[in-house]
Amino acid sequence: MKKIIFDLDNTLLMFDENYLNDYGSVINGTYEDGLNLYNSIGKYERAVGLYIKNELLDFVNKDLNTNYSVDTFDKLLDVISNKWISGIPDGIEDTLKYLCSKYELYVLTNWFSECQSKRLKRVGLLKYFKEVVGTDKVKAKPNTDGYLYIIGDSKLEDVIMIGDNPDIDIKGANDVGCKSILADYRNKYSDYDNRITDIKELMDIL
Repeated sequence: MKKIIFDLDNTLLMFDENYLNDYGSVINGTYEDGLNLYNSIGKYERAVGLYIKNELLDFVNKDLNTNYSVDTFDKLLDVISNKWISGIPDGIEDTLKYLCSKYELYVLTNWFSECQSKRLKRVGLLKYFKEVVGTDKVKAKPNTDGYLYIIGDSKLEDVIMIGDNPDIDIKGANDVGCKSILADYRNKYSDYDNRITDIKELMDIL
């Protein structure tokens, strides 16, 4: 093994549904307005895959019949960078410190690289990763672009993906042919063969 690819939300940082309130507040709208914006960005991701800010903004404005500006979107990214940190799994720093002494660690995330890097830096975890690869660099998971980008010249058997979503993180790894471990902290997939329920388990497995 040479490289470990991590998903970010609900794998390294826990995602709080209350974050969606920020979408509404940034656009001076209601929670429903914010939810519509969130869902529209998701539509763009599924349709296009690669996040190009101006194209994303045009897509959202056409989809929702709105006129959000680049400044508004930058404000949203700033809020996400600085506020969206509700917690980290217990023992994650010891685990990452152990793993990065043996392997190259990467983050593959379906969001903007800089924004996610800032979130990791705020909780002191960015230093363990060689690169944060977001959808401004590669197409969104489960597209294989990001996996292939990180795998590079390495052999498939030398790379493993760790993520919480079987249909996105794990599917993308399976499609490209590399190994994977499901991060099932909430014990939702008890019948899943290759999974962990505590990130500290990785120190015994890898």
